[in-house]
Amino acid sequence: MSTTVKSPNEKGNGFLWAVVGIVVIAAVVVGYIVINGQNSKREAMIDEVAFSTEWDGNKITLKGEGADESTPVADLYEDFSCPHCAVLAEADREDMREAVSNGELVVNIRPLVFMDREQKDGNSHRGLAAALAAVASQDDADKGLYWNLRNYIFESQNDIYSTNWDYEKYAEAAKELGASEEAVSAIREGKYEQQVEEIGAANAAELEKTESGVSSPRIFINGEEKELGSDMDWVNEYKAK
Repeated sequence: MSTTVKSPNEKGNGFLWAVVGIVVIAAVVVGYIVINGQNSKREAMIDEVAFSTEWDGNKITLKGEGADESTPVADLYEDFSCPHCAVLAEADREDMREAVSNGELVVNIRPLVFMDREQKDGNSHRGLAAALAAVASQDDADKGLYWNLRNYIFESQNDIYSTNWDYEKYAEAAKELGASEEAVSAIREGKYEQQVEEIGAANAAELEKTESGVSSPRIFINGEEKELGSDMDWVNEYKAK
């Protein structure tokens, strides 16, 4: 009878399967953490809105059901590449959403693209083309998409500038916000890029009539320009009391 003496360093199949099991469990845990983190990030970016969003000419109007002829109307001039506009968008995000939803303020967003200078395919242009696709979508899944994508673009301004987002990146951002395939495809294809320059030029022309010329952000309440204070709390100052 022969006897095989095993090396004390030799490991059996049981050990191998134990290692495999540990690796699989670790992968599942890491995957859960990553997915849960992504979902939390996505939820943090998405606001529930209770107002309509309508694109008409060179403005995008945000209006709640309770608004009437007496409701103050704000015209907000902004450029997606403007750092000050990004700061303002973060500062007034909650107050504006609440005031518009409650019918205390109507807001006309008047987009500009002057920060791109002569670059017709710059970040201001592509960002606005993506935003127009969001507001133009008639899919029920896209209610509030414009508002949330606008916030997302401003929040991502540094990354957009440093990596020069193409339409695919904007489409990915919209998809992350729960956009319909219709809206995602329109953004990916740059469907509204021809309208961007016309809208930007029209809004710039309005500002050129003022002493300050073309700059952003600018706020007008019922047609009269108002100075943005250091606290940027213009919404609560001018909404219906």
